[in-house]
Amino acid sequence: MANKRMTTPTRSANIAASVVTSLIIVLMGVLMILSAVEVIAIDIGKFWLPALLITVFLIGVVLGICRRETGFLWFGCVALVCAIAVIANLAADVPYARIYPLFIAAPAFASLVALFFADNKKIHLQGIILFGGLAAIFLLQSLGAIRNALIVAGIAVVMVGLFFFVNVVTSRRGRWDDGDRPQRQRGKRWDDGDEPHRKKRADDESDSIEPKDEQDK
Repeated sequence: MANKRMTTPTRSANIAASVVTSLIIVLMGVLMILSAVEVIAIDIGKFWLPALLITVFLIGVVLGICRRETGFLWFGCVALVCAIAVIANLAADVPYARIYPLFIAAPAFASLVALFFADNKKIHLQGIILFGGLAAIFLLQSLGAIRNALIVAGIAVVMVGLFFFVNVVTSRRGRWDDGDRPQRQRGKRWDDGDEPHRKKRADDESDSIEPKDEQDK
């Protein structure tokens, strides 16, 4: 996803983000030690994956807020949804066959959160539509509404194809990522800004070289 900067972070905000991030990592290590010596009743050996995902979530939120980067916030929210799915499997014995649509819906949820802070909202709207639609289709399959896996896969492929088709048709220059990256102007080279400097440098070099006839005189 595009890593859009909300506003320019201050130096103190960057320092605060680094400090809090390091403290979160240290806290995670302390919890692992306390669990190993049975001081706390949390089995980190069993829940290491959701613990790691929650750590990524916390770091992403801290970096996203302090450094004002929606990309960090997006990744943190993806990790949170995945952590919830893994905890549901480990703690409640919910099979992954029932909860796997959560993993597909994670980018849609992350884009929904980042949508409120991003400057470029189009790419997050695209993520919500694409991954939200795919998650809905696979949710129907996990609930037994659609039992044929081949039909589900076919519908998913059609949705992805239609998604890119609509983006190409609605884009101004026929590119599906027109809303994400600035396009090159037609008839203008990427190095046009260097041409005046190159001409000036060439003129200076020609002036510094005397004609051979004048040197002989």
